[in-house]
Amino acid sequence: MLSAISQHSRVDVSVVIVTYSCKNYVLECIESIFAQAGPIQIEVIIVDNASKDGTAKAILWMLEHPKEAKEMGLAGRKYFEEMFIQERMLKKVERIYESFLAKTLVKD
Repeated sequence: MLSAISQHSRVDVSVVIVTYSCKNYVLECIESIFAQAGPIQIEVIIVDNASKDGTAKAILWMLEHPKEAKEMGLAGRKYFEEMFIQERMLKKVERIYESFLAKTLVKD
């Protein structure tokens, strides 16, 4: 069992991730955690239930390369913010409603 002990004695938030052969999802989750900014101290506990897809090896890499993990997380956050900004999502919802209403009005 690998343990990454924080240099900080205070923990504000504990995150427990339980995984079984979900390497990509777990890595995205860890990237997201590393990308968080602010004064909070986050403790991450990962439980890998004998994954067969290399999850444990990928997690170890991220723990051994925190700088790269943080960069990946920041890139993911930037992508998310660009793709899911409020105005863009609102326009998508409006198009769905307009399409639905157009179909409904044609039937009546």
